[in-house]
Amino acid sequence: MSYSYFSSLVLLACVSIFAAGCGNSSTDIDAGNTEDAGTEDAGTEDAGTEDAGTEDAGTEDAGTEDAGTEDAGTEDAGTEDAGTEDAGTEDAGTEDAGTEDAGTEDAGGGDTGLEIDFAEVPAGTYQVGSPLNEVGREGDDFPLHDVTLTHAFQIGITEVTQAFFEQVTGYNPSYTDETHFLCAECPVDSVTWHQAAEFTNLLSEAAGQSLCYTCTGEGLDLSCEPAGSPYECNGCRLPTEAEWEIAARAGTNAAFPNGGNLVAGTEYQLTGPVTLDNNELLDSFAWYRNNSGDHPHEVGTLDPNDFELYDVVGNLTEWCHDWYHANTGNDGAQEDPYGPPTGEYRINRGGSYNMGQPYLRLAYRNWYDPIDAYFVIGLRPARTIIP
Repeated sequence: MSYSYFSSLVLLACVSIFAAGCGNSSTDIDAGNTEDAGTEDAGTEDAGTEDAGTEDAGTEDAGTEDAGTEDAGTEDAGTEDAGTEDAGTEDAGTEDAGTEDAGTEDAGGGDTGLEIDFAEVPAGTYQVGSPLNEVGREGDDFPLHDVTLTHAFQIGITEVTQAFFEQVTGYNPSYTDETHFLCAECPVDSVTWHQAAEFTNLLSEAAGQSLCYTCTGEGLDLSCEPAGSPYECNGCRLPTEAEWEIAARAGTNAAFPNGGNLVAGTEYQLTGPVTLDNNELLDSFAWYRNNSGDHPHEVGTLDPNDFELYDVVGNLTEWCHDWYHANTGNDGAQEDPYGPPTGEYRINRGGSYNMGQPYLRLAYRNWYDPIDAYFVIGLRPARTIIP
């Protein structure tokens, strides 16, 4: 990806967090030893959205896979697959992000034992989207276009774990059955968009920061809405779709964070490791249909991207701040985008453990109704750095 930085480094530092708050700089998640504390099964409702070729982890359908929805063969929310064209794209190279690890500091006397790890991404102009000839490209992918972020931001090194979510909220909604089980260091799943937003509010409240969402009700009646522009809130929140892709790419314009692309003919390979065009394995950094065993895995166990973010593709798909908009990017360059003011579906990105290769690409977009609580959906917090 071509990009320019206002600052030359992506910083990874660790600072103290009190009362599970969102940090003022980069931090380290320590989920503690929380075990099952009365986990409630959120169930899986029908999204009402048509998933873009996501498939049930056990399916033998080489074409599409269901990302936790009950419709295993439908296309994503009415979008049409643009066809799989020959990649022919050249990787612009994953440049060294200059990531510095400042170490993990004590969380301020251990009031809660909670710490959060953030990577810091500088303000700058970045390229997002996919070229028309990217193997596995979907019709709803953004076209290549520039996005300028006028503020640096922080984003979680890992997806929020079940233990951390439970310590902050008092409950663990993660789904359980014969293949899905409670696991302290696995990402929390079956979280609605509203629950994800409320979780970030709790972090902000504990740290004495602004609340980025206005939430009312509780349980099934919980409803949250953004409290203004996410870029003007100094509290913890969900990343915007632009922030998510910029952070996940970590400097590459390839389909995957390691600088690789799918090789034509392997995009629907149903078993075994998948080798990318840079001769590296997809399996080295992603939990997906071919290697997951049909369940999520502990966070941070595979290779990170160049910004030291783990599981940006695979494991769980992650809620973003934005309402879904089909034509984002068609208007050319954008500055501080965060989606339309209203909508029906909220964006999630990154693909999940039961998805096939095309749906793990960095440009792939997915969305669900904000009340959906599927066992493939999790979250990763973010925060604007306001001087």
